[in-house]
Amino acid sequence: MVYVALILAIIGLVLMAHGLRHCRHHPVKGLLRCGGGLVPLLAGLLLAVLGLNLQTYQRLTDELPVAELRFEKIGRQAYSAELIYPDGQHQQYLLAGDDWRLEAQFLKWKGWATVLGLKPQFRLERLAGRYQDIEQERQADHSVVDLSGNQALPAQLDLWKFAQRRPRLTPMIDATYGTATYLPMRDGVNYRVTVTNSGLIARELAPQ
Repeated sequence: MVYVALILAIIGLVLMAHGLRHCRHHPVKGLLRCGGGLVPLLAGLLLAVLGLNLQTYQRLTDELPVAELRFEKIGRQAYSAELIYPDGQHQQYLLAGDDWRLEAQFLKWKGWATVLGLKPQFRLERLAGRYQDIEQERQADHSVVDLSGNQALPAQLDLWKFAQRRPRLTPMIDATYGTATYLPMRDGVNYRVTVTNSGLIARELAPQ
């Protein structure tokens, strides 16, 4: 997608450069060429933005490790959660509740997108605390962490949001959906989360 965007942008710039050169002697012809170059240039810029947005997702093949979670109880229904990524990066968060809940977004492709080699992709979206008691879930304070790093993007520039709202304009996307897994938070307990084509899977790790 990025290469296609680059080619379109180059074509647009070349056409616009030719148009500007002709503007001095043939203003109408020059403006038409500039306008003709603007279309592929804008299309290239749009594809580049979508391509960069797509880089925030990870390709999905077989069952793939997503993260490990380690919990330390710091109060009544309050835990310190350490989220450890497969590359070794880790973050510390405070979660309130009885359970932890991890959410992800999925993109699946069809048609020419699969011909280009695009595979199902996912991106972690949120980590949150969850109360087992329904009334507490309704009324108590909630803790939610944004893991996507993409909340500032408007829907028009976020591929997942755009595909959700404009499915007719994204025919190469077969499905966009969310998946989540949750398990109890317990002091000193570690979990490993993996992902498959069917969604997220969480397993408790044996004590070390």
